[in-house]
Amino acid sequence: MAIQTYRNYPKDTWKWLWPDVLTRLIPFVAAALLYAHFAGGLAAIGLVAPPEGWPAAIAIGLVVGAFLCVCAIYWRRQTLPNYRLPTGGDQLLQSFFYLAVNAPIEEIFWRGTAQSLAITGLYKAHLPLFWAEAVAVAAVSIVFGAYHRLGGYPWKFNIAAMLAGSVFGLFYLALPGPSIVSAAIAHGLTTAGYLSWGDAALYRIHIRKLQKEQAQL
Repeated sequence: MAIQTYRNYPKDTWKWLWPDVLTRLIPFVAAALLYAHFAGGLAAIGLVAPPEGWPAAIAIGLVVGAFLCVCAIYWRRQTLPNYRLPTGGDQLLQSFFYLAVNAPIEEIFWRGTAQSLAITGLYKAHLPLFWAEAVAVAAVSIVFGAYHRLGGYPWKFNIAAMLAGSVFGLFYLALPGPSIVSAAIAHGLTTAGYLSWGDAALYRIHIRKLQKEQAQL
């Protein structure tokens, strides 16, 4: 069965990108900064240089992110049969948005703010710290995955987002700091793999498969 493809240009991405920034990401930033104001500064939401050093933090984010990116591309193939094939310019725009804008902002909100608030609240409710952290990571990851339903994504995607969110949450807790650097890098690569790079990669795999089948005829 033929697979439909839809060419995607920067103008197509821009139509949803700027409303997304205004209605979702800016409120996320505002909420995170408000929390940071009362929690003692930007370090409270992970906006600090990684204590383990930039090379180590970047390397950890890239290694884990590369693995999650491959998983996201595979999951993309299972959940959406058609491809929205970005042009070169659109690929650059989407990649910049997912890596430099969306992922860092989502991390300072979901891990730096929501997860931190949940841990503090549970600990103050006399839950041992280990269990407060475990419950907070699980709860925030479930909400993080479920909120993607607002974007119209299928439940298979939402479940995968919950699992990815738990990885980002554990990153944020386990690494020194805490700093969002490693989690933001891994998050950006995962998102780009599913929403942009995956389309291009899977389409090329599909074309090579067709060419191979035609050559065997």
